[in-house]
Amino acid sequence: ILWKFLERAEYNTGIVYITSQVKKDIINALDISESIYNKSISMLKTSNIITGNRGQFVINPEIHWKGDYKTREKIMKEGGLKITVMADLPNDEFKI
Repeated sequence: ILWKFLERAEYNTGIVYITSQVKKDIINALDISESIYNKSISMLKTSNIITGNRGQFVINPEIHWKGDYKTREKIMKEGGLKITVMADLPNDEFKI
């Protein structure tokens, strides 16, 4: 789903417009249920990879950017976006 959003991201804004038809197209292309789609959107939002709702989302510019560097830097400074990555693995899985 993220890949489909990245394909649709607007230049210099990172905005992705998802109409009901685009949502159906994504669900059909990925052969997933609407429930899986909705859960995936929720996970992307919780992870601060995307923000927004109701058909208009913004991709975190630290994750993906389509546009010029100066605009990206400006948006990142003004937006105060942060990414948090947490692992939920038992300690013994980190052994080398």
